Amino acid sequence: MAYDIVVMNNAVIEQAGKTRDVFDAPKTAFVARFLGSHNVIALAEGRVAVRSDALRLGTPEGAKLQGKITNIEYQGTHVALTATVAGAQEVTALLSERDFFGAAKDLGEAVGLNWEGRDAHALSA
Repeated sequence: MAYDIVVMNNAVIEQAGKTRDVFDAPKTAFVARFLGSHNVIALAEGRVAVRSDALRLGTPEGAKLQGKITNIEYQGTHVALTATVAGAQEVTALLSERDFFGAAKDLGEAVGLNWEGRDAHALSA
């Protein structure tokens, strides 16, 4: 990748900056989705972007999001787990092979999803 990046949507700059900064902290839902590997999550306080590899699984009680597992895809070194959460939103958690199989989950199982506060980026649009 380039040192600097400009992400445009319909000939309008959505975000520009150092590649890593834009990837790590997208400012709009378009940028988060365009770059991939981000979940755009609607919360009571607004929409946030959280990278798939920053989501952690736990029990539904006390979790930031509660969901139901709808897809499990083994990808070699990691497992992509998709869950449907409030408002029929889908989120994807990217778990290491060790983390997933250390406490394997099943389709349809209820799950809690959490992340560190620094991993959620408020979106302006």
